[in-house]
Amino acid sequence: MGRTARSRAEEVGITPLDLLDLPLPLRKLLILLLRRREMSYEELQAATTQFGPEERLNSTELEAALAGLMERGWLLRQGEHYRVHFRRLDRHIPAESLWRTVEQPNPTAPPPIDD
Repeated sequence: MGRTARSRAEEVGITPLDLLDLPLPLRKLLILLLRRREMSYEELQAATTQFGPEERLNSTELEAALAGLMERGWLLRQGEHYRVHFRRLDRHIPAESLWRTVEQPNPTAPPPIDD
């Protein structure tokens, strides 16, 4: 599999940083799923009724949220259960970047620290 094909495949899934950009109800829903690993629709519906008023999702909102998260590839449905789908990270990219920086003939030095 080529690098670009692999990169596109790895773009599916959520990262921890993506969670921070979500509206509070969706973030709380995904955190709940992360803690429980997987839940059925009925379990999710019951659990979201325990959320605070700003975070609570009614049935229509919950269905729309689940559909939207699945469409983005951030949530997987396996049979009757849903679970969060994390993006695979390529562990070699940061290392390659680090080595390129270290191997530069004149790397940028950090500014001096005043005592």
